[in-house]
Amino acid sequence: MKESAYWDLFEQAAEALGRGRLAEAEKAFFLGHELAKENRLSLADRAYCNWAAVRMELGERAGLQNGLSRVLGESHDPKARQLAAYNLSGYYQTRNHRAARLYAEMSCRLAETLEDGHAQASSLHSLGLSWAGEGRLESARDCLGRSLEIRSRQEMSAPALVTTAVYAYCAALLGNRSEGFWLVGEAMEGMKHLHFGVYEPAIRLNLGFAHLEWGESDEALDQGRTALQILEDLKSGDEKFARYLIGEALAQQGAEEEALHHFEVLQKAFYPEHPGLAQVMLAVRTSRWMNWLG
Repeated sequence: MKESAYWDLFEQAAEALGRGRLAEAEKAFFLGHELAKENRLSLADRAYCNWAAVRMELGERAGLQNGLSRVLGESHDPKARQLAAYNLSGYYQTRNHRAARLYAEMSCRLAETLEDGHAQASSLHSLGLSWAGEGRLESARDCLGRSLEIRSRQEMSAPALVTTAVYAYCAALLGNRSEGFWLVGEAMEGMKHLHFGVYEPAIRLNLGFAHLEWGESDEALDQGRTALQILEDLKSGDEKFARYLIGEALAQQGAEEEALHHFEVLQKAFYPEHPGLAQVMLAVRTSRWMNWLG
């Protein structure tokens, strides 16, 4: 009975997460973890990992590194260990790319042992992000391609669209315009047929930065504005890259006043110690040197 109640909460959380209702998903995952812990269910550790993943999406990371490390090192549930490694890779993705890569590699090995196709594809995606963050774009492309190969044997999903969009951006950075255009087209077509909820900002940002790399400022601006609106609705608190994408696209178009507004919001929210940064960003087209995944 208690395990049935846990799965009811899990389904409720998963549905809310898929629709981008992060606060609702976080609450249901938290209640599921509390229920599993109080009743000594074997699912308690993976329940914690599910809750931790949503906390990270909300920008609430305090204590998660220690909690996930405990699960990875001590849990008797192999699926929980794989989830912990995967979440730790995400935890370090913007902090320490080498650590993110090591945890992603660990998640890949655990997913392979579990023969879990979904986990393998997700872990390879995470590993690809880590390689991209380190500037190893060929390695990133290979991992993302392997992830998509696994996902092609599964039902089309929002995570597959994220991988496709990241792959498109990597192709743009590598100068492979034809492959990048094809991948952008695949992602845009997929977005017509799927509800992608919480995944939409990542999809749109990758597509937007790919367009920016090709000098297509109108398309980049459209993707950036849509991503910003969704991030504001999700209340995730991390609008940095959407603001940058919008500002850079506007600056490329010569709309300096509007571009400066977005650069100033970005600077005040994320770099208050650098009061002159917005003017520098307006004066210099920095996107030619920037890998947003890095």
